[in-house]
Amino acid sequence: MARRRIYKIGIVVLLALTIGVSYAGAPVWTFTPDANFPPTVTVGKTSTATIKYTITNKSRRTHQLIMKPIMGITSSGCTSPLVYHQSCTLTLQVNGNELSGSVVGGPILCSQGNPNQCYQPSESNELKIKLAEITGKVQSGIANNVIFINNASVTVYAAGPHGSKVVGSSITNANGEFFITLAPEILKTYKGYTLYVIARKGNDLILTNIIGTEIIPTLVVNELTTVATAYAMAQFLDPSKLLLESSLIKGSLKSLDIASQMNHNLVNPVTGSFSSVIASPPNAFETNAQRSLGSLANLLLPCVRYGGSDCTFLYDETSFNGIRPSNVLDAIYSIVKHPSNNVSGIFNLAQTTTVYMPSLTIPALPSSPNFQSEPDAWTIAVKFNRSGNDTSCPFGGPGGMVQDKDGFIWITNNTIQGTPDSSNWMIVLKSNGEPANGKNWTPNSPIFGGGLLGGGLGICIAADETIWQGNFGWGSCSTCIPNGSASQFTPLGHPISGANGYQSAPPNELDRVQGIISDKHNNIWMASVANNKVVVFRKGVASDAISYQEPDMSYPFGIVINNKERAWVTNNGTVQLTENSSSNPGSVYVYKLTESGIKLLKIISPVGLRLKEIAVDSIGNIWVASTVDDTTPVSSSVYQIDGNNYNIIGNYTGGGIAGPWGLAIDGNDHVWVGNFES
Repeated sequence: MARRRIYKIGIVVLLALTIGVSYAGAPVWTFTPDANFPPTVTVGKTSTATIKYTITNKSRRTHQLIMKPIMGITSSGCTSPLVYHQSCTLTLQVNGNELSGSVVGGPILCSQGNPNQCYQPSESNELKIKLAEITGKVQSGIANNVIFINNASVTVYAAGPHGSKVVGSSITNANGEFFITLAPEILKTYKGYTLYVIARKGNDLILTNIIGTEIIPTLVVNELTTVATAYAMAQFLDPSKLLLESSLIKGSLKSLDIASQMNHNLVNPVTGSFSSVIASPPNAFETNAQRSLGSLANLLLPCVRYGGSDCTFLYDETSFNGIRPSNVLDAIYSIVKHPSNNVSGIFNLAQTTTVYMPSLTIPALPSSPNFQSEPDAWTIAVKFNRSGNDTSCPFGGPGGMVQDKDGFIWITNNTIQGTPDSSNWMIVLKSNGEPANGKNWTPNSPIFGGGLLGGGLGICIAADETIWQGNFGWGSCSTCIPNGSASQFTPLGHPISGANGYQSAPPNELDRVQGIISDKHNNIWMASVANNKVVVFRKGVASDAISYQEPDMSYPFGIVINNKERAWVTNNGTVQLTENSSSNPGSVYVYKLTESGIKLLKIISPVGLRLKEIAVDSIGNIWVASTVDDTTPVSSSVYQIDGNNYNIIGNYTGGGIAGPWGLAIDGNDHVWVGNFES
């Protein structure tokens, strides 16, 4: 009995050894890779590859072979039985979008009817398929006029608050193609960071493209994507630190995300062509943004393609104050930072190339004084006019806007197009300019209710993150109070104030509200124009209102709170006087909120005429828009006031200032002026 067991065990061991020979012994059929379709390839999520082997039957027996399945790979050929020394071609089609990851090993071919008799290529000839998360091309030009740039170094960076980190790299092949694999741990580490691409070749050629916070599997990097990068990332990009790669792009995650979305409004990162936003109304030929982008891409192209003197010409025209660019990216960035510098010289040089179209000169504009080819400055303004309900609630006189912590832009809407009446809605846009759609607990534009009526300048986000709008109120409305009010909304756009908004009772009533702002204690300050009052809802409570009565015809308009918790209020003043009158100049009142009420600290006068918006910079200087100045001759200007001693330290004209209303201070303390052309 024991002998019989031993005998059976011996049979099992012998059988196992026999099966193992199919893998370890001399192969019964062999794999010879095709040098033109090698087994080592890199594919992207949207690309394919072809691999071929010559399969030869080394056995005297006939075999019909079956390949073991590999996800993302489709086989063809070698379906007929192979006799001794007969060969066939096994073709493998690799589909990047079906791969679950990289493939190493195989293919395995087994004999039909004998699944244990299987062979695969030697280790040196086995499949080595790398799945690249990002693929693309580095090229000069677009459409039918393209030159691919080979042997360029391509690097993917992740940008965030501490700078940029390298997350992947590649070298372009003869067709300008690159394939970059990102390790899973890299993607996890830099989740929420903004990814971007830098392509380099030599000293002059540096091209870029912005990916954003989500992987874009295929890209084109060219002159147009480089122009878009420079504009969209202007606040965060510093080409002078190109050698210090970690400092090239730096910013908060939210800010960089918003900038990358604006980049995609300018250019399609997948195709390297104009985005649908910039190529369609209300942009396209209704503004000069698309044509300016085309001209600037043409400006860079000769240096990218030919180098040498073409780069010299580019650097000559884009130099500023003796600072000379050293590469293509540096040159376009110089234009972005100094848009009014050498406009004509840059414009003339850009006309030497016509690859990117439309441009400022091609196709030609109608012969009319209303059209001009040469811009007054190299600024790019993208127009957005979709409200979320364009048929019933289109944009009509947007007066003020504010951006919340999630990047949503809340915009007052003053009038109903085609009527003499004020509108009863507010518009909310996503940070990319599209109307907010209410998905994933977000606002849904347009916003109604809460007493909205004829929103003007005033809109703010309070310390408690609620949104307040000042309603100027006017026109015919059967169910509303036409002299205005204040409205309050949740961050999702749900009204908190009632159907008529917040009115407050005399002597603290509101009448035609313009400026509105919250201090850090959630006190809501409002400029009540028609009754010459500054009204405060303490802690944001309408029933706890206090006010300060200014002199008749003061017409308070704009309000700003400085870092000393002082409220600075502009007074429109001469709204009823003739334009050249200086008998009742504008003024700025400075207030402080105390336990007993609103205390007037200072009256600064005269300060221009018909004062509008007011802003404060990072060091406490106050900036005031004067639509008409009291100087001779009468002109528009912007005043600068020392926030500590109340002295007027500047009065600025020129630069295109004409009827200024809006003011904004950017992160570099540059003052931006919105002109009403009054």
